[in-house]
Amino acid sequence: MAKDRQVVLVSNGGAYEKVIRENWLGPFEQATGIKVVVVPSGNTAERRAQVQAMIASGNVTWDIFIEGEMDAEAPDHLARADDISDFCAQFSNRADLPSGTCKASGVLFGRGATLLTYNKERFPNGGPANWQEFWDTETFPGARAMPSQSDAWRQLTVALVADGIAIKDLYPMDVDRAFKKLDELRPNVSLWRTTGDQTTQGFRNGEYDAGFMWLTRTTALK
Repeated sequence: MAKDRQVVLVSNGGAYEKVIRENWLGPFEQATGIKVVVVPSGNTAERRAQVQAMIASGNVTWDIFIEGEMDAEAPDHLARADDISDFCAQFSNRADLPSGTCKASGVLFGRGATLLTYNKERFPNGGPANWQEFWDTETFPGARAMPSQSDAWRQLTVALVADGIAIKDLYPMDVDRAFKKLDELRPNVSLWRTTGDQTTQGFRNGEYDAGFMWLTRTTALK
């Protein structure tokens, strides 16, 4: 019976889990009677390592894990996750779903953003509003926070944007140029964060004046 079934979902926890519980998991449980057990996991790299270890040991206790849309296209992700192409076939002609909603690598259930945020007390007349200004520590002096996850595409991407690369020309990525641009900002980075909680706590504690923050964290903090 459905009421006796459960699925285990691994997520980032925190404010993110609260949002998906209210808008996705709760309604799903009510509609199906299937309980969703959420297991908070550390950063993305740790979660991938845990999935790989479960597969290697043959003791898989997680049913669903959340991965970034870009990261889910990587070959190593396809080696970890089930190929759900057959499941997705039933949705191929759904005009109400965005392209790529369901494909071999997973199901797109939501989109978020990583935002440029700044402390209004530190910048009462307005802080950096784009990545060029984020890098401009003379016009907008102050400490910066940057992500330091092993999947470095976030910081490399914005470094290239700050260096004047048009969005349409970002990929294939000029990694050497991106790291060179990051070197310019490095002396001003006071927090290299690995979790979402570090961004909010660091903001509250005044550890930095402008930085990256996930949409859910920004909304909760504001």
